[in-house]
Amino acid sequence: MMSTTGVHLNDVAFAVASEGGPLSVGVSIVHAESARPEQFGLPARHVARLTPRLVSADHWSILARAGQLTPPSVCEVIRAELRHRLGAGSSSGIRCAVPPTFGSEALGTLLALARLEGIDICSFHDAAALAVASVGLSGTTLVLDLGLGQL
Repeated sequence: MMSTTGVHLNDVAFAVASEGGPLSVGVSIVHAESARPEQFGLPARHVARLTPRLVSADHWSILARAGQLTPPSVCEVIRAELRHRLGAGSSSGIRCAVPPTFGSEALGTLLALARLEGIDICSFHDAAALAVASVGLSGTTLVLDLGLGQL
C-alpha cells in the first residue's frame, strides 16, 4: 500500500492519503496529558480551548526547530500521534511531505521516531512542490509555502 503523510506546520495539519484518496485529514492538536494514556496522542481540537495545557498544538514546530534536541516529552507526543494516525507497525513505504522548515536534524529525528513505532518512511518530499505537482498544473508555477491550508 502506498501512503503519503503530510505534516504542515503553519496550520498544524496532518494528512494521510492512500491509493490517491485521503484516509485522515485533520488539525494536529492532540491530547498530551500523560496521566490519561488512553487519550494520549488522539485528536483534541474539540477541547483545546477548554484545557489548553492538556493538549499539544506545537509539537511539530518544536521538532522543526529543535531537531535532535527535541525534548523527550515532545517526542512522546509525536510518536503517539504517528501511532494513532498511521497505526503502529502497519505502515511501510511511507512518503512524507514536509514543509521547508524541517532541516536535516528534524528529518532525522522524525525518521527515528517513526521507526520506533514500526513506521517505515521511505522518502521525504517538499510539501508545497508536491501539492502543486498533484494538481497537474501546466505552464510556469510559483510555489509559495504560506500556510494557507486552513483559510
